Amino acid sequence: MFSHLGNTLRKLAKNWQETAVFRDKDLDKALKDVHLALLDADVSLTVADDFVKNIREQLQGQKRQNALTVHQSIIQSVFNEIKNTLGPQEPIKFAPKLSVFSLLGLQGAGKTTTTAKLAAHLTQKKKKVLMVSTDIHRPAAREQLSILGTQISVDVFSGGDTVKSIMKGALAQAKANSYDVLLVDTAGRKHIDTAMMDEIKDIHALAEPIENILVIDAMLGQESVVIAQEFHKATPLTGLIVTRIDGDARGGASLSIRAATGTPIKFLGAGEKVDALEAFNPDSIARRILGMGDTLSLIEKIMEQEEAEEEDLASPKDLDYSYLLKQMQKIGKLGGLKKLMQFLPNSANAAQHASPEGEKALKRKIAIIQSMTTRERLEKDVLNSSRKKRIVSGSGATIQEVNQLMKQLKTMRTMLKRFSTKGYKKHR
Repeated sequence: MFSHLGNTLRKLAKNWQETAVFRDKDLDKALKDVHLALLDADVSLTVADDFVKNIREQLQGQKRQNALTVHQSIIQSVFNEIKNTLGPQEPIKFAPKLSVFSLLGLQGAGKTTTTAKLAAHLTQKKKKVLMVSTDIHRPAAREQLSILGTQISVDVFSGGDTVKSIMKGALAQAKANSYDVLLVDTAGRKHIDTAMMDEIKDIHALAEPIENILVIDAMLGQESVVIAQEFHKATPLTGLIVTRIDGDARGGASLSIRAATGTPIKFLGAGEKVDALEAFNPDSIARRILGMGDTLSLIEKIMEQEEAEEEDLASPKDLDYSYLLKQMQKIGKLGGLKKLMQFLPNSANAAQHASPEGEKALKRKIAIIQSMTTRERLEKDVLNSSRKKRIVSGSGATIQEVNQLMKQLKTMRTMLKRFSTKGYKKHR
């Protein structure tokens, strides 16, 4: 699932501008690409429109407010919007005593197998589980659940011959034997009909489920959105389990269902094995779609560094060797120059800075500052010849490199003064 959308977005991302200058035409082109990719992946038009609208609002007029390139900013915004569209991770809820979970869905969605998968998952969480099938229309349905219950060592209630009698018997057994969870595998149909919805209403009136979970087949595409809306009208859904995510599905409908019903996805099912159920995690899914683990990790590190910075320079005089050391050490935390340059805009000096010589030069500058006293770092004492010799001895650098660093700091302070005259100020 989502492989089609992910492949398309990754191909498009290669064409997005690797530049630090945010131009409207670059943003327009990228958002057009994203919009078409969403529609091609079976995302509904309304959701696709809102998706790109939200990204545009995030990025419109952005002028290098952080250390990200245009390419990285767009990837970061797409990543965030995928997570927002999928919604937050919402774990299943439990009642103080017996928790009743009702599993709903059409015939063929994998509901009975999913009931067993969920039972196995809850058992691993140290919950005492009882399963029951209320499907009196499909002869093998209740037998199938009993077989699955034996395989996973979970009890199955098998008494009763009407939906109401089955539910009353299952509830009585669950309460009498102190079960934590009662999983109700409701009957499916080839299509939604009045009789089906009446049965669900009867079950809910008797059992008052804390979770009404719709089991939906990922292969259905946009049809799954209509199905989810119809079930949601009949009984408020509390969650979704999307099955067959390992099939050849475009996956966009799953984005649409969450937006159309407001119902959170709680689990994803892949394959027939009882352990093939994974808790839904929007962050993990977004990473899977984009398939850009290294790039996203670097972006997050940059953003974390900026957010962690408690202070910005209030004036040019605050630019001292201590501040310069802090910025150089940040580069090390981000993986070094070579790692960083893989994701930064191309420049004439990029290869040189990312070379082993460039890395060594950066380390020597750090060593120079670390060899200074606290007063020298704050420039409380002038670096005269004797002080420079002591710093050279402690850092392994040369006098020329110390002089170059002094000149670099002076140049940076001069540039900052120019910004200061144009309204530079502390912005936090």
